[in-house]
Amino acid sequence: MYGPPPPVMSPAPPARSVGVLRVGLWVLVAVALVGGVGIFAFIPLTVLAARSRGTRDLVLVVASFVFSVVSILVTALQHDPNHPTLGYELVALAMLLHGIVATIWFVVSDLRHLRHLRALRQVPPFPSPFAPPVPPPYAPSFAPPPVQQDRLGQVRAELDELSDYLRREQGR
Repeated sequence: MYGPPPPVMSPAPPARSVGVLRVGLWVLVAVALVGGVGIFAFIPLTVLAARSRGTRDLVLVVASFVFSVVSILVTALQHDPNHPTLGYELVALAMLLHGIVATIWFVVSDLRHLRHLRALRQVPPFPSPFAPPVPPPYAPSFAPPPVQQDRLGQVRAELDELSDYLRREQGR
């Protein structure tokens, strides 16, 4: 009843290991897609577009998908796989670069999106367990205010007068 109110408990941030595993998994998927010569590089971009809901990301997904389909068609129309032409080699190089750029774009945009979400919550990412707790600014102090001797004497005198008055009233 008296004293400071209980502190407001904010939800605990997710464990750091969960975040590291999540980012590590996505990097592994993105690297595997680069190893797939960039054919499926639009998949992490699709995840990014679904998460951020931005038109720029959606345009990048469509452009990446169209590039993947066109590059697959160009390589499929290669007549002699034993003697590749310069166009075939340029398409293969472009597919590899496409996968690398899509992976870098995904990782950077995902980290930027997470930083934006963390800033919206305005919660420090990982509070230090060694930092002393900071009391809320509205917590009252428990020390009584300093009493002035003049005021104390005045109150005693008033109480004496009151008790004299009550004694006289009882004696009537």
